[in-house]
Amino acid sequence: MTPLKSVNIQLQKTPESFVRNYISTKIGFNIRLGNTQKNDDGTWTIKLKAIVPSFVKLDNDRSKTFVYVFHDVGEAKVRYDAEDYDFDFVEKPKAPELDMILMKKIDTLTADVQQEILDYGKFAWGNLSAVKHWMGTIHNIILRCLKDDSFPSDNVPMKYQRYFEFLRSGKWIRIEGGDKPKVVADNKLKKLHEVLLHEEKVKHDLNSITDAVIGHLFAQHYVQIRDELNIRQLTGYVTTTKAYYADAVRAGKAIPMSENTLLTKFRTYNYSPKPSTFKGFNFPSTVAELVGNNFLKYSRHDEHIVTANPELLQILLPYQATLEQIVIDN
Repeated sequence: MTPLKSVNIQLQKTPESFVRNYISTKIGFNIRLGNTQKNDDGTWTIKLKAIVPSFVKLDNDRSKTFVYVFHDVGEAKVRYDAEDYDFDFVEKPKAPELDMILMKKIDTLTADVQQEILDYGKFAWGNLSAVKHWMGTIHNIILRCLKDDSFPSDNVPMKYQRYFEFLRSGKWIRIEGGDKPKVVADNKLKKLHEVLLHEEKVKHDLNSITDAVIGHLFAQHYVQIRDELNIRQLTGYVTTTKAYYADAVRAGKAIPMSENTLLTKFRTYNYSPKPSTFKGFNFPSTVAELVGNNFLKYSRHDEHIVTANPELLQILLPYQATLEQIVIDN
């Protein structure tokens, strides 16, 4: 009987296999290869796409997997090195860059849902602890304008000027000239103040009114606050809410979701890198605050299971068709 011999199989090296190996070991399995183009200079350009699945457990032990497919999230450019008998990168995709491109695409896709969530919470955002902390300077400027009518403009320290400019450019406050220029409420702030004084959802003490103003500012200027003022610490509230309702809207109904599952989905939708590095970030506390302010609900049977606020879900359901998807019944 002829003894068995070992056979060595060498995989053929191609631009695609070279990039695929790099993607699987350095980037992650959500990134896939798209089309390959051979360039005139002898290099290859390989387009990248992203596959982002979301597993949703429904009732009666049924489940669905919703999949976002994003094309053109980046590219890799490679050349063949004849001396090393291998490929090498001319342009190498990097994980942080791909993550940001992907987050921006998800942000664009869910922009309408996000804005509806922001508008729904305009009376509540100012009650949330991180909003109170990170928008505290803005709160104080508005409070002084409403309480004292005005204050000297030179009383705004230099390190707070960016918050002052944010309010001034949005026409919430203005400078009145003269020998001693002063900061006063602009007509936009005065009008909102009057509206809130007659709003049943708001307590009518000055701090509560100012909290409500902050909530309206947050709803109207969230992207500017996030990107221009660079207050990324507040994204956790919006992202957590959006991460839940994106699946609920696609499913067409409220779905029970554990906090651990919601945290996993939060990481998929999170716009800011590594939110857990933000001082004071705590996911269960974030969920608890969102429940306390009616963005989410706890299950009647388990406080570690969250579900939808029916009122908010009804507002969001018309956007079901706008969330591009592939649905796999499991």
